[in-house]
Amino acid sequence: MISGDQARAMKQMSRYKVSVNDGLMQCDVQWCRMYDRKDSQKPVKNHHHSCYELHYVYEGKAGVVLPGNAPLVIDRDHFTVLSPFRKHSTEPASADLEKLLYRFSIKTDSEFISSALERINRDCEVFSAPPSMRKLVEVMLENASAGARGTGTCMTRLFECFLIEAMRVVSPDAGPDVADGDAREEEKQNRTSEAVKFIDDNITAMIKCEDVAKKMNMSLRHLNRLTNEKLGMPVSRLITLRRLGYIKDLLRRPELNLRDIADMTGFESEFSLNRFFKQHEGMTVGAYRSSEVCMK
Repeated sequence: MISGDQARAMKQMSRYKVSVNDGLMQCDVQWCRMYDRKDSQKPVKNHHHSCYELHYVYEGKAGVVLPGNAPLVIDRDHFTVLSPFRKHSTEPASADLEKLLYRFSIKTDSEFISSALERINRDCEVFSAPPSMRKLVEVMLENASAGARGTGTCMTRLFECFLIEAMRVVSPDAGPDVADGDAREEEKQNRTSEAVKFIDDNITAMIKCEDVAKKMNMSLRHLNRLTNEKLGMPVSRLITLRRLGYIKDLLRRPELNLRDIADMTGFESEFSLNRFFKQHEGMTVGAYRSSEVCMK
């Protein structure tokens, strides 16, 4: 379940004027917002936009109604992309709906992206999202809620990766070169997921970047290149974000005192825990625990 502070942080992502201009495409992200369970329950009737609109369901089910077409039901870890000016209505199909809404305009000379856009313009379908798309959304949420310096730059890379993953799914025929590239990208994503899992499994210890590199059997330079490419951040930042997320989860448990939480997260004392938290969050653990964000 998305926490209240994560959802509020993702609402603010729409303020970034994000543009991607690389060898594959020129893309302007006009809106990217995560809707939590409360916001997702508000239906929107008969509207359209001058850009593409991607609906990715993070939890629950969503409904999309298009005039003259059968209603679409989008399950967890599925998505649809609506073409520009396509009139539609959206409504929740379950009480636990959480979704990402992504509006973008795009120009490309890439054959596989062009074929994906042709399919989107012609039909309205629901696609099964690969695990990499969910992982990218999770990192977006962590980045946004952490409020880190350089978040806009990180988000640009994450938006780019998310959209490319979606276009690869939609494209009816990526061709042999792209298929080979897909295999390489899948291997990179698997290696990235392996690194994240190792960090999560050892989050109670003060693991270092070198520990992750050793586990992955690669140099730290290579590991940083991988996490920067797939997650938009070096491995040091990744460890920090995963640890902060774990600390926040523990702070929401009233039966745990700060000494307990320090022991459970590998800190020598409450003071060390508080110093780390304040350095990255701008407030003490006590202030966070008593805030409305933590209580939700």
